[in-house]
Amino acid sequence: MLKPLEQFYCDTCGNIIENPEDGYIEWVSEIDEKTGIHLNSKYKIVHHLSSSSRKNNNMNGCYIHNCKSLSLKEFLANKDVELLSFIDLDPYLVGKKNGNKPCDMIEYVDFAKRITLPYYEEARKYWEAAQSDGYFVSVNEVAIYSPEFLSALIEKYN
Repeated sequence: MLKPLEQFYCDTCGNIIENPEDGYIEWVSEIDEKTGIHLNSKYKIVHHLSSSSRKNNNMNGCYIHNCKSLSLKEFLANKDVELLSFIDLDPYLVGKKNGNKPCDMIEYVDFAKRITLPYYEEARKYWEAAQSDGYFVSVNEVAIYSPEFLSALIEKYN
């Protein structure tokens, strides 16, 4: 079982990112010409180049985007502030910053779950199988994301 909120699956190679120091968060950010707001999408967790098993195959290793990125360790250290900064323009920064907005809220929330919910990162690998088996039928929309439920899901389907 992965160490919750410390180990992640790389969105490029699928291997485990063993430590936050070995990972990077990437996303695409495009500026809306009308509003000046940064429209963010394609949030990915990938190996840092120095930890990538693909570093000898190509110069980008596991990196997907050549846009915005931040070390996974730094992101996790300030994850609450980092996650909010993607969706909220702080009123104290008006005029100093153009603001951020996710292009796809479902994609963004899934990314946020990966970073904040213990066991979600690993449980999501088994989500479709569990759904097909009716594993979620008697669980409400809050309990389904509890650490107890997610770790039990991993135990059952791993």
